Amino acid sequence: MRASTDSRHRLYVQAAIDYIADHSNEPVRLEDLARYIGLSPTYLQRIFRAQVGESPACGSSGPRGT
Repeated sequence: MRASTDSRHRLYVQAAIDYIADHSNEPVRLEDLARYIGLSPTYLQRIFRAQVGESPACGSSGPRGT
């Protein structure tokens, strides 16, 4: 069951990275990013940080080039 959860988390995080990259010319709010993916902002931030090592880029800097 854990492998399935890890796979889902990777998909969520990749979707977040793709969204951030697609909107790189505008500020991205955590709330908007979480709504797009279908997760709560707190949960998205937690799994993103666990996978990437930092919080989602909500505004100016972050894993935009990832």
